[in-house]
Amino acid sequence: MRMPHERAAASLHESSPAASSFFARPSTSVVTAFIDDHRARFGVEPICGVLTGHGVKPAPNTHYAAKSGPPSTRAVRDAELIEAFGRCTSTPKTGRGVVGYRKMWHLMRRDGYQVSRCTVERLMRQGGLCAVVRGCPRRPRWQRFGAETMADNVEQ
Repeated sequence: MRMPHERAAASLHESSPAASSFFARPSTSVVTAFIDDHRARFGVEPICGVLTGHGVKPAPNTHYAAKSGPPSTRAVRDAELIEAFGRCTSTPKTGRGVVGYRKMWHLMRRDGYQVSRCTVERLMRQGGLCAVVRGCPRRPRWQRFGAETMADNVEQ
């Protein structure tokens, strides 16, 4: 029979999309958040030991460093760029907040920010920002191609 902290670790490993793929592992922030959720009950070191047994190998030092250290350079830059997104699209002349990632990239470069297009795309995806397409509302892919209304030709 599994101990409660072993069941919790197994649920992290099974439910995490990053842990389920073959080469990927959960990010440090996901593991740190998981450890923080269960830390009061089990402690950091036992949770790290159980996670190691399930294929996720966090070190207790990594958890403590992530909690006490300054934010990473990428996190600081991302926060600065997200604020700049609002400034770039707030004027009516520049799109009124409904620009896509390519236009946003051009607006950012025009305003003097050296940022790559893939970074703009990643930050817009994380923030839930997307362009408005004229004519129809954006729908999920399965609805766009009519997956739910297609006939079952194989009769499964």
